[in-house]
Amino acid sequence: MAVVAEGQHWYYPDGRPCYEVPYADPSKGMRPATIADARKIGLVPGYTKIAEVRARPGLDKWKLQQLLMSALTLPRHEGEYDDEYAERVIQDAGEQSRKARDQGKALHAAVERYAKGEEMDIEFARHITALNESLELYGIDLRDGETETAFASPLGYGGRVDWRYRTTVLDVKTKQALPDDKVKLVYDEHPMQLAAYAKGLGIKLNEARCLSVFIGITDARVRIFEYTTEDINRGWLMFGACLTLWQLQANFGPYKK
Repeated sequence: MAVVAEGQHWYYPDGRPCYEVPYADPSKGMRPATIADARKIGLVPGYTKIAEVRARPGLDKWKLQQLLMSALTLPRHEGEYDDEYAERVIQDAGEQSRKARDQGKALHAAVERYAKGEEMDIEFARHITALNESLELYGIDLRDGETETAFASPLGYGGRVDWRYRTTVLDVKTKQALPDDKVKLVYDEHPMQLAAYAKGLGIKLNEARCLSVFIGITDARVRIFEYTTEDINRGWLMFGACLTLWQLQANFGPYKK
């Protein structure tokens, strides 16, 4: 199966993911689902697609930093034109970003396997040990809950939740290394995402317990943030505004003409 970008995820009304659909010519195999497919077969967009209508200055800054680092470290070829060098810088920055994403996905998968009761991945043993010790302070045992639970909300969006147990929802984020505890890690997008997931799972927001879990890839450090009910209700209002904006812009769902 081809790798489908997170922002291209779609879901059937029963919660099943629909990342790909067959070509009109079956011999060509499968292709990523599009908004035209969604309209045709009744899919709903994933959380990330909705959230993309909102500016993400932190992500934009990180992307610029990757470009700058590539420009500072990538040797220039003799006689190379500016536009040729610029293109190589962009490609190099993209490759570094891909490697970082792959490392994060590998760690994320190791946490998922452990939560499912499988043997601990030796490569990430210290990460999972640190994670367990940190979650224990919050009264949470990963092996008690469900991982990668997909859903589709009748409100018109879907998603896949990292971990949940009854009314508790965790979202796991990986970073190359975690900054000093004084450095801000949590932004509005984090409680917004958890609020959308809790609502999508049918959990009453005033009863939801939502936590962001950050894990450093290189340092195996863990930082956990538990949100207040006020945080989650505010996050839901923000996501609801994004959902309405996306539906209006895309001429989709209740705003389809």
